[in-house]
Amino acid sequence: MQIAVIGGGAMGSLWASLLGLTGVHNLWVVERDFARYSICKERGYLLFHGQKPPPERVQIRMAQDISDLPLAEIGAVILAVKAYQVDDVLGVLLPLLLAGTPVLCLANGAGFGGEGLIAAWQDRADAKNAIAKLGQVFFAVSFQGAYLKNPGEVYLRGAGPIYWGSLPPACGDYLPDGLARERLRDILSVVEGCSYRQDFPVAMWQKLLVNGVINPLSSLWRVANGGLADAQLTEAQRLVKHKLLQEGLAVGFAYGKAVLDNSAFLSADAVERALAETIGATAENYSSMYQDITYGRQTEIDYINGYLIRWGQRLGVSTPCHQEVYQQMKTIFSA
Repeated sequence: MQIAVIGGGAMGSLWASLLGLTGVHNLWVVERDFARYSICKERGYLLFHGQKPPPERVQIRMAQDISDLPLAEIGAVILAVKAYQVDDVLGVLLPLLLAGTPVLCLANGAGFGGEGLIAAWQDRADAKNAIAKLGQVFFAVSFQGAYLKNPGEVYLRGAGPIYWGSLPPACGDYLPDGLARERLRDILSVVEGCSYRQDFPVAMWQKLLVNGVINPLSSLWRVANGGLADAQLTEAQRLVKHKLLQEGLAVGFAYGKAVLDNSAFLSADAVERALAETIGATAENYSSMYQDITYGRQTEIDYINGYLIRWGQRLGVSTPCHQEVYQQMKTIFSA
């Protein structure tokens, strides 16, 4: 099967490498940066597993635009772009895909692929069919750490679990596409540590709350993920870390009750454990937000802490620590 990975950053490169190494599928990668496109087209990818030499070489096909892909032959799409790019890419991609072709979104955070896209499509002549295709879109959260040192050189730092599944539909006009789900299940069955979750909102909120601590604090305090372990922090820093997690949990519990009719869908112990395990497993890695700031890119703060703040306001849950951290990021880094 031919699979397209849209986005040649760290996570896109990692997923293309992991799928390519299975030898089961032919991989395309859409990379708009011409320098990275040229290097990867000539050499492919090199995947480094921590300190284990030598790197594994992965051959892939490169394209510079979605229109360059043989879309009629593409069996699945891995969407590895930033959260603020997801809806724009889906708006172009979905109308071109065949029915039943799954799309897996890897972006950090939440708030994309739903209400905003539906609102943008309402005036289209084919709005009903376009919105129905949202049933082909699935989401994933990864507790892995990936780092792109040079074009085509991706480092796997922290091989944590990967969960994927569906989120509650943003309207009643579509349901998850069963054919697309089963096709994606077959494709991802060869990826180590990757599993389908019927209760995917649980995994999504766990990762959202973990990201809501690690991403902004690693960026503000300019440390690798391991620098957020309690033993590395001052008492004042540990308090900020604790408050961010507790506020996020409060919003999550309220969301579960209001949207999922299940106020017990999150476990505070499980989220705290996931935070500690992620910090430990990716100790040498720098968060995606840290890297975005370092390279002068827009961050995903609006889709992580901003998303939690908006749901807190919607549900009447106070989030003063998240708001303070959010404002610091916007003021210091124009994030």
